[in-house]
Parts: sequence; C-alpha cells; structure tokens
Amino acid sequence: MGQKQKPSERERGPSPTEMHSKRQRAMLDVAAHLLYDDDDESAADNVIVLDDAEPPLAQRRASRRGPGALAPGSSADASVVVGVDPALLADTNAVMDHLFCREKLWMVPPTFLDGQPAVTEASRAMLVDVIVDISMAYKMHDETVHLATTYLDMHLACAPVRRDDLHLLGVGCLLVASKFEEVHPPEIDDLVDRFSSDTNFWDRDDLLAMEQRVLHALGFTLSFATPAAFLRRFVGAPKLGGADPLPHLAAYLCELSLLDASFVAFAPSLRAAAATCLARAATGARPAWPRALAERTRCTAAQLAPCVGPMLALAKKAATAHAGDLPYASVRAKYSACSALNVAATPMPRHLPPL
Repeated sequence: MGQKQKPSERERGPSPTEMHSKRQRAMLDVAAHLLYDDDDESAADNVIVLDDAEPPLAQRRASRRGPGALAPGSSADASVVVGVDPALLADTNAVMDHLFCREKLWMVPPTFLDGQPAVTEASRAMLVDVIVDISMAYKMHDETVHLATTYLDMHLACAPVRRDDLHLLGVGCLLVASKFEEVHPPEIDDLVDRFSSDTNFWDRDDLLAMEQRVLHALGFTLSFATPAAFLRRFVGAPKLGGADPLPHLAAYLCELSLLDASFVAFAPSLRAAAATCLARAATGARPAWPRALAERTRCTAAQLAPCVGPMLALAKKAATAHAGDLPYASVRAKYSACSALNVAATPMPRHLPPL
C-alpha cells in the first residue's frame, strides 16, 4: 500500500490554536456589543461568525463613523491631550458611558448638610483633611480618598451623626473605601493604635460598628463615579517620577475641591474637567480647553465655566494659607512632595482662562 497522503490545509481544518483565537475574538466582539448596547445594531450584526473574513467590531464601527472621524482613543486625540497614557486612551466609550451613567444615578444632594445640626461645612472640611492625612500614612491611592469622601457625604445625606462620632465616621469611611480599592487595606488594630486619641477616642469595637453603619447607610453600594475616576481618563494617572506636572496638578485641584462642600453641586465629571482645564491654564497649555478634550470629557465651555471659577478661587485661597493651616494642610503637604513635583506651589492664573 502506498503512503497515506497528507491532508490538505482545507481538509485538515483550523488548528486548536486558531479555533481558540477565533473564539476569543468572537467573545470579545459579543462583549463589546453588550457594553455598547447600540440601538442601530442589526440582528445580523449580533451573530457570531468564526470566519477570518469577518472584520472586527472596531473596524465596522470605524466604517460607520465615516472618513476623517476622530475615533475614541485615537492618536489624533492623544496628540492634543498631552500626557495621556496610551493604555488609558484605549478605554472604550462604553467605560465612559458607564461612568457618566453612574454619576447621574448617585449624586449627593447639595443640601446634604441641612439635616445635620452637629455638622458644619467647616467641620466636614476638617474631617476630609483627616481622611487625606490617614491616606498619606498608608500611601493609599487618590481614588480611595475620593471614594471615602463620597461615602462620608452619602452618609451625612441620609443619617444623623453626633459631633463626637465625626472623627470615627471619617476613619470608618476610609476603612470601607480602602477595603474596596486597596490591595492591602490597613489593619483595624493599627488604625486604632495610630489614630485614636484622647480627643477622639474610639476602640476596635467602635470602628467595626461604624463600618457597619456606613455600609448600611450606603445600602452596600460601594462603586461610585468619582472625580478621580474621570480624571484618569481625561489626563492620565500621575506617574511616580514623571516630569509632566499636568496630571499631578489636576489631581491636586480635584482633591482640594473635596474640602469644599459646595462642590457636591457639580457632577464628578465636571469637577474633573474643570481641574484639567485649570491645570492646563496654569502650566501654560494653549488652548486651555481644546476641541478634542471637550469631546472626550463631553463638557462644553459653557458647562465648564461655573465650576472653573470657584475652583480657581479655592486654589488661590489654599495658596495663601500658611503651612499647617487647616483644612488645607494635608492636601498641600501631599502635593508639595517631590514625588508630586511640588505642584501645590504652582502659581494659579490671575483670571479665568479663555474657554
């Protein structure tokens, strides 16, 4: 008998590796469809086709956008928004859609302190300063600070708090945020040893009870769209040892706004956009609000102006405060470090930048 003839590539069919690759591509395609949830998608477009001739979803969407359109995360977009991490620019519009949807669902009412006779705007600002101070001690992420402040405001909006419990509430909110955001949250006993004092005394059981109160006040909803979450996608995350001051300065301005209770009236995305615009103006970037950035942030100049003005005034007020003055001490100390390029000392524009 003659040797068995080797089957052709067509008869043999795709290899297991090729099939795995095709299945992965199909799964990503379907996942993208589910995330985008476009109304204009036809039923045929949702069919899984394991064929090499099938163009990927991004290519089909690009063809629908038409020639010359600016794709999300494109290099043209990156060339205008200086300093943005290309990996972050690869985020799909679906992620941004999700963040914008979350911020509309969970906005703190501007009157959230009206039902708190024991809490004033000044005492709240001091409490946020405590949150920032403790976060610095454990080298927590900016997002943890923003989440903890959001938890604090949400709790104040729905549950009365005694003045004696304020400090404990701030630590409890930070503990919950760190468990949600950090890889290694602080140990409860360590928090008690380091931050419970004669003035603000509480023990392990008190902190655990406060943690439960915070969780119940939040309805166990821990994921919120914060200014820090938007800021990472507007200017990129501040890089340790990086030479670009823009992400650090925008993060500083965003964190300063946490101290002022009046900023809860502005959506988190608007605060992040205002911080970006003001940081660009302070670092000499022109224009301060380019078209590509306006499209990416979904924020027009008219929408931006009411938030940029108060943020500029707040930054000037913090700049004239003496070192150690509360409630700006912790935020200024954090962004006066060499790792943050000492952006807290950056001179602010005298007037609002032209938008």
